[in-house]
Amino acid sequence: MKKTIFLLLAGILLTASCVPATPILTATAALIPSHIPSLTRIYPPSRTPIPSVTPSPTLIPLLTSTPQPNLVAHEWKPEKVLISLGWANGDGCCTFPHSPPLILYADGIMFLTRYYQINDVYRSRILIKKLSRQGICQNLNTLDQTGFLDYDPSTYVFNDEPALEGGGSTQITVNAWKSIYGTFESLGPYISFQTQFQAQGSNGGKGFPVILPALRDAYLLFDNYPEDGFDVFLPEEFGLWLTRADNIQDSLYIKGTSLGAWPTRSISLGDLFSQNISSAENNIQTRFVKIQGDEGKELYDFVGQSFGDGDTVYEEQDDGSKHYYYVFVRPLLPYEKPSATDSDFSASDLAISGTKLACTPSDGIVPIPTPFIP
Repeated sequence: MKKTIFLLLAGILLTASCVPATPILTATAALIPSHIPSLTRIYPPSRTPIPSVTPSPTLIPLLTSTPQPNLVAHEWKPEKVLISLGWANGDGCCTFPHSPPLILYADGIMFLTRYYQINDVYRSRILIKKLSRQGICQNLNTLDQTGFLDYDPSTYVFNDEPALEGGGSTQITVNAWKSIYGTFESLGPYISFQTQFQAQGSNGGKGFPVILPALRDAYLLFDNYPEDGFDVFLPEEFGLWLTRADNIQDSLYIKGTSLGAWPTRSISLGDLFSQNISSAENNIQTRFVKIQGDEGKELYDFVGQSFGDGDTVYEEQDDGSKHYYYVFVRPLLPYEKPSATDSDFSASDLAISGTKLACTPSDGIVPIPTPFIP
């Protein structure tokens, strides 16, 4: 089969009673009343055609969950990151590193990156919520009872060459009383297509992976996590990525919203782009810099407290000429280690904390969301 499919996934595929006695981290978040009730989360119009996949002539029985042993109490020293739903870029996406669709830290701080239509443009916002100890444990208990803590990522195999190409990969990390990590090529689209095929009594056709219920349910829980009680995240530290647009021929970099003149002369884009060329955080095309405090908030207000794949701005020179830049501004998350092209949450300082976390069966579980059918 000739494959011409390249995925551009921007709409991810990515939320109180007792809390741990000793906080493991302090999120420097200035919480503001949430703007989210006036918005509706959307999945953007797909620019990816549905693959030409013919369901297998022999119907494959639907996979069902294996009964799990009853929950028991657990007490352990957790990693600083308990749950993370990440994204590895595919062909044509993305120019700058986005934040994870979902990440839960061991002190109960959870972040969601969600996609909205804002002023007729598709943009992302980062949301924040503090979960109680019970709220943390409900998520981990759910992963236990769906079987994901015992899931083997090597079972994600294809019965032929993948039906989708260049679509990026979903990365799932869970550090509970058991730890698991896996990278799954085009997992979100395959789950959507599989759901459609299952409605017809088939489990898909050639080129589809084996998606066991434990993996499917974990993904659905993370990607559709409810936004109730979340606020817009406005921290003290922001990341600014920039590229000199007039030096780039690839049209991939010259896109996004045109925002006009750069709003502040206290931060010179020209100076930032010229500095630290040899820094390990930067490369020949793109620069990254941290902006803190009021200046960071000013820039984030300038881009509408949201981010797409970047915005085009210009900076006037003393002689009246203009230099154009492609900029990307978003909040930085705790422990995040960003660079010009990537952002890392796997550094050594995310090792096991000294604070213990205890979960019991009485903490309960949470319902698994219904699959989204495009």
